[in-house]
Amino acid sequence: MQRIILTALGLMCCGISAAQVPNATPARQTAEAPRASSAKSEALALAFVGKNHPELAAILPRLKKQHPKEYASAIRDLSGSQQRLAKLAERDQESHAVELRIWQIDSRVRLLAAQLAMGGDRDTLVEQIREAFTERQQLERKRKERQRELLQAKIKKLDAEIAHAAERSDQRVEQAVSKILASVDKAAGRDKRPLRKGDTDKSRESSSSTPNEPTKKQPRAE
Repeated sequence: MQRIILTALGLMCCGISAAQVPNATPARQTAEAPRASSAKSEALALAFVGKNHPELAAILPRLKKQHPKEYASAIRDLSGSQQRLAKLAERDQESHAVELRIWQIDSRVRLLAAQLAMGGDRDTLVEQIREAFTERQQLERKRKERQRELLQAKIKKLDAEIAHAAERSDQRVEQAVSKILASVDKAAGRDKRPLRKGDTDKSRESSSSTPNEPTKKQPRAE
């Protein structure tokens, strides 16, 4: 049995793809995965799979010892899934719960399919796979519903921003124009007073300037 599970894991990591298992979450391409698993990323990946797929975690130590290349490939895939789900948890806990359960189902389906390919009890394994996909379809619906909720919340926020932008739009325009002109005038060393609607630079200059009257000479006292 241990040998079947070990071989099944090798198939799961290297041979059974999303094309062979319908609706399975596709594994990251090699080019997208990290080139080498650091000790930290490996530890995080092992903790992740130990918590969320104990049956798979039980196989990994033997895989590491007997098939190091397949083990490295599995760790890269698990590390990518762990990081993706961790980031999602920071953004939205509800979406994270759904995506984590989908990952658990897909991981289990791959292992079941590998066991089936190795000659396991067909009726039992097929029934387990069917049950897994039944739950996955329900989760797909929850995923779409959550996506719709998030989009609706975003649309509501945009509607509020649009309504706010429409309020006192003329006043906002004049404030923006005055701010630009004040910056220009400051750079040019001119009058810093904001230009009012209907004013021009010449009218402001004429209103702010007064003609200089010649100074009259006072008669000298004799």
